[in-house]
Amino acid sequence: KMPRMVKPMLPTMLRDLPKRAHWIYERAGGGLRAIAEVENGVAHLYSKSLLPFEKKYPEIVRDLRIIKDSIQLDGEVVSLGSDCFYRVFDLLYFKGEDLRNLALKERKARLSKLPIFGKMLKYSEHSKNILQKSNEKESFILARNENSPYRAGISSEWQKIKLDPSSDQELSVAEKSRKSSFSPGSGLMLSHLDKILWRRERYTKGTMIDYYREVSSIL
Repeated sequence: KMPRMVKPMLPTMLRDLPKRAHWIYERAGGGLRAIAEVENGVAHLYSKSLLPFEKKYPEIVRDLRIIKDSIQLDGEVVSLGSDCFYRVFDLLYFKGEDLRNLALKERKARLSKLPIFGKMLKYSEHSKNILQKSNEKESFILARNENSPYRAGISSEWQKIKLDPSSDQELSVAEKSRKSSFSPGSGLMLSHLDKILWRRERYTKGTMIDYYREVSSIL
């Protein structure tokens, strides 16, 4: 049975990404993270905070409904002016099989072979080597351990770096990890009142900002 209302696997934020064996790198546009579910012709699209996106992005939902098989996808909604598309970078469930315990490389291999991609749904290409700037307005690089299973919550198996928009240099993952005053998972912690309101999990202020950003996007 397809798992419902899945909370996504989240990357830690870094200043530099070290080059590592068995890791893959892909561009991300800094869009809104979204999980897509399709079963029996019914499609759902929701945020990482489980807020519904169906009314906000009807064009994406319309193309999701075309998929005949039961499927669950992870990706981000990227907006380009008045247009948008769903960039898909993970496959969590397909045709009765929960794939979250498989290695990422296996999930990506299966995802890449699916005939579901077009104008509204785009496959997120990845590389094990150098990433170069493209004409798109990517603002992040997402690095993931290709042997990692899919687990909800923040994980060191996924890492993300924000690009410098003023730089025209070729983008590559650093050959060696450099010391940084920023540690993965760090950030301003919640106030006492925040902790009362958000007491069930370990949230940071950044998490709350993302949540309210998602709320404002559907109001």
